[in-house]
Amino acid sequence: MDHTANLAQHLKSLDLPADAQEWLMDVWGVCQLIDDAADGDEIGPARAYEAAWSVFVRLHTNTFWDRQSLSCCRFWRCKS
Repeated sequence: MDHTANLAQHLKSLDLPADAQEWLMDVWGVCQLIDDAADGDEIGPARAYEAAWSVFVRLHTNTFWDRQSLSCCRFWRCKS
């Protein structure tokens, strides 16, 4: 069973915006890499590079993240 493809299919069936699906799939990929490293599984340079790119670039430049982080900032400012 391909869990990544299965997750992508479920996210699509939830009718989430495409940028939200991309962000969640990036989070999933990084979590899978961390899990594989903890288990001692082979990671390889391509997967390590992909995870690093996700953590340092894609997650923070995703339009879904941008919208949601601004909403959270406004919420917390209103509460303080």
